[in-house]
Amino acid sequence: MAIELKDYLTIGISLAAFGFAIASFFANFRQRDLENRRTLRKTLTDIIAEISKVNIAHAQLDLEHPGSTRPHVIAMRRNFNGQRRYLAYHGEFIAEQIPGLTNDIDFVAIATAFDSAGDFERAKRYFNQAVEKSPSNTLRATNLRALARFSFMQGQAGQGRKYYETSLQQELPDTDSSRRFIADTLLIWACVERDTGFTSESLLIKDRAISTSGRIGNPAAREDMMKTINEALPPALLPNG
Repeated sequence: MAIELKDYLTIGISLAAFGFAIASFFANFRQRDLENRRTLRKTLTDIIAEISKVNIAHAQLDLEHPGSTRPHVIAMRRNFNGQRRYLAYHGEFIAEQIPGLTNDIDFVAIATAFDSAGDFERAKRYFNQAVEKSPSNTLRATNLRALARFSFMQGQAGQGRKYYETSLQQELPDTDSSRRFIADTLLIWACVERDTGFTSESLLIKDRAISTSGRIGNPAAREDMMKTINEALPPALLPNG
């Protein structure tokens, strides 16, 4: 039986309608997926902000009650750590849903929250991810400093020193800003060495910080950095001081 022209038209229209329906379906699916990802990104941003608020509140508590063992202070510290742990797990879940929309700041916040909550395995994982996500050498150097300090606090001084050295080896422009950044990194390193009982190493790193500060061209910036170093690490707190 011969197929008439109208039959061809009917088939053509049906195929076009089917194609349009499929295209609309995928367009709507893509739009919903995009909106869902945006919602998840906003949720993660809110979680990171909440972690920052808890960190500030905890720091304020320690400032007002340094070393206090009063029951209500201890209870508040535990409450803050509980909040950070909850937020960290929630942030981890959301971050895994949108890997392409996360950044190094997200991972540093999640890492510090896990660190404070005592989940050191997860903390290390997210400190490392922060380094991997770093969008520039300066930010990679900054995130390596955080990983280095974490390693020291875990009793892994040797590993911490390697991370600090790697941070210092990042290629940065030869400017006063970079020299100050490097001197600041050395100062942070020296303080961590001192705080973890390595006073001789602290003195050596302090000398490197002073040497780097001496390369800062701007006199006011140079003197300010020198003053910062000597106030943070006065001779009386170091060997032979």
